[in-house]
Amino acid sequence: MGFGRDLRAAIFHQVTTFSEHETARFGAPSLLTRTTNDVRQIQFLVQMACTVLVAAPLMCVGGILMAIHQERRAVLAAVGQRADTGRGNYWIISNTLPIFRSMQRLIDNINRVMREQLSGVRVVRAFAREPFERQRFDEANRALSETAQSAGNWQALMLPVTTLTINCSSVALIWFGGLRIDSGRMHVDP
Repeated sequence: MGFGRDLRAAIFHQVTTFSEHETARFGAPSLLTRTTNDVRQIQFLVQMACTVLVAAPLMCVGGILMAIHQERRAVLAAVGQRADTGRGNYWIISNTLPIFRSMQRLIDNINRVMREQLSGVRVVRAFAREPFERQRFDEANRALSETAQSAGNWQALMLPVTTLTINCSSVALIWFGGLRIDSGRMHVDP
């Protein structure tokens, strides 16, 4: 949270030094998105890096070392399972990143529409344009919602793909490797 606070302060300070030309080039909706949503995304990335990216490699190496300690033939299955999990997660992430890029544009769009509506609220009321403005906001909101749901669906695949890979490698190891577990220790049948 402190990282996000410091990043927001740094971005805000940088934006206040922009000239009028630079502010117009980026646009207020884009700058608003950068100081709010983007900081939240980077904050989430830092949180995940501290938890997953540190813990996962340690657990991966620890699992391989334990497999070596328990049974050397199990090491190949453990290494193969980690490689399969990595490929599956890479596939999901490579399909999710373009969706998140399009979400950035859609968030900028919804911020632009909202800002225009707030700045022109008297004009909208004077010319009875409320239905048109509601429809315009609804279209921007619907596009963002559908894209966010698509990104969420891809992210939701991460755990099942990882679990399926782990379970398939365990079954393959038991089925083809002659591995049996007695009293918590693995044994390989000759």
